[in-house]
Amino acid sequence: MPTSGDNTPALLARRHRPGHQALQPCPHLETTRQHYWPEDTGLGTKLWGPASDLQRTADFMGATELSI
Repeated sequence: MPTSGDNTPALLARRHRPGHQALQPCPHLETTRQHYWPEDTGLGTKLWGPASDLQRTADFMGATELSI
């Protein structure tokens, strides 16, 4: 996971991507994604699932440090 002090152009570009893109497969976030969703989980569940799935999505987005 990158540190908040890492401000390379590529990292900054990844931090400013739309939220829905972060929830889809991306090699830069794969380790973090696997922590929250070890099983294949559809985008619909991540965005419109029960409260427990929505909390997991919110926790994941917080862990990515993305600006959305």
